[in-house]
Amino acid sequence: MNPTGIYDKNGVKVTLSEEATNQIRVEATIKDLFGEAMNSSTMINGKILLPDGRGYDRNARKFLTSEEVTTL
Repeated sequence: MNPTGIYDKNGVKVTLSEEATNQIRVEATIKDLFGEAMNSSTMINGKILLPDGRGYDRNARKFLTSEEVTTL
């Protein structure tokens, strides 16, 4: 058996919201691109400017507001 998806400890498949799924994808992409680094040309102190113009705070694990993005 090769299950796909996310399951709880009882083996019941968990359905994630589109927002949660998107956040998991963003975090996986960031981990793939930057590893454990917290600074680069597009990341300062864990705050990342994503290619689509959005910002993401790796420490708080949340998307930045448009005002926060302008300070990057």
